[in-house]
Amino acid sequence: MRKARPVIGISSSVTIHNGLPSVHLHQKYVSAVIDAGGLPIIIPIGDKEMEEEWASLCDGILLSGGEDVDPQSYNHEPDPELGKVNENRDKTEMGLIAYARKEKKPILAICRGIAVLNAALGGDIIQDIEKNDEDAIKHYQEAARPQATHEIEVEEGSRLYKIMENNSKVRVNSMHHQAIGEVASNLKVVARASDGVIEGVEGKEQDPLLLGVQWHPEEMASENQHMANLFEELVNECRKKNKVEA
Repeated sequence: MRKARPVIGISSSVTIHNGLPSVHLHQKYVSAVIDAGGLPIIIPIGDKEMEEEWASLCDGILLSGGEDVDPQSYNHEPDPELGKVNENRDKTEMGLIAYARKEKKPILAICRGIAVLNAALGGDIIQDIEKNDEDAIKHYQEAARPQATHEIEVEEGSRLYKIMENNSKVRVNSMHHQAIGEVASNLKVVARASDGVIEGVEGKEQDPLLLGVQWHPEEMASENQHMANLFEELVNECRKKNKVEA
């Protein structure tokens, strides 16, 4: 008898393909979840009723990267450097977060995901890093997506530190111009870049998993065990919570 894989719902966006709106998600998110032992399903943008139904089908939620978070979502006015936004995507992801939190389902948030997670829980977002800090390092790399381009420091003893196999210095890739500003009260900062930009947050309570990273581990996971560990942590937490066999 085939053993069940935990179902991981991955949020997505919309792009124009052959002139038509199409659901959009980079394949590497799907591959990273499969390699970690999960069963990925792609969650499109929808309404409040659909958000709860989709989330109810999932053992855990993965918030993917993409466009900027609309400042309306955290009660700010738009900065001139604000990029493309999708208000409906924000609403869908915030709905998924709310339902997952209510049902104590694990959440892993990546790049845009860490920003929308923070906003959903009451924090806000720096709309453009370089405008906010003239001494900022380069956070939107021109190197290939899987290539690590800067170092982060991970807080010793944190959950992220353990996932990174007790390494406090980790090199990551970087493809963002926004970052977490004021941190939501139920999150704690567990990683920063050398310029102070927040690179990792986690829930103040260890259970269920609530973890956000600013970089793109899915791009590195096939060749970097530390990055693969993030997806394995998500899948294993879902398996543990639901007593699904490995």
